[in-house]
Amino acid sequence: MSPLRVGAPLAVGGAVLIPVERVAVKVERHRRGLWIGATKEVTALVVCEPDRLRAIDVQARELPVEDLIREIPGLAAVIGKCGAR
Repeated sequence: MSPLRVGAPLAVGGAVLIPVERVAVKVERHRRGLWIGATKEVTALVVCEPDRLRAIDVQARELPVEDLIREIPGLAAVIGKCGAR
């Protein structure tokens, strides 16, 4: 299973922003019970515009969209729904 997943797309102006998220769940047992914690952070954004498709990380560096599609289950389907070419 990939540690990255597709977040909920957000339409902004003429573009659709698709967040790429990392979710981590930690479980610890103690004598008095169980502790469960989770974190979610956005690691990149896929930007779907009518005339182009691009991805950027949180430092605003361009990322190869093809690499993200290979790594993240379901990303290709979400990109297909946003209508980017």
